[in-house]
Amino acid sequence: MGTSKKYRDAAATGRVAFVVDDFSEEGHPRGIEIRGSAETLAEGGDRIMPRVDPQFIRLTPTYVASWGIDSDPRRPTGRRVR
Repeated sequence: MGTSKKYRDAAATGRVAFVVDDFSEEGHPRGIEIRGSAETLAEGGDRIMPRVDPQFIRLTPTYVASWGIDSDPRRPTGRRVR
């Protein structure tokens, strides 16, 4: 993790986005996007979960959007997080 472009970009900009998407059993797209501020940590990841790198990124959400989960798959809904 500590040598990845994702980790370097998060450290440089202090921002990150995390997206998970797939298709439902009916064939409709669905997903969630979380954007926010990023804190890169050089150690501790291996204490959170065994067999992972010590470096990790802590995401503090500022915006969350979803589509096809509890809404129309063609019309994402989102909101700011305080």
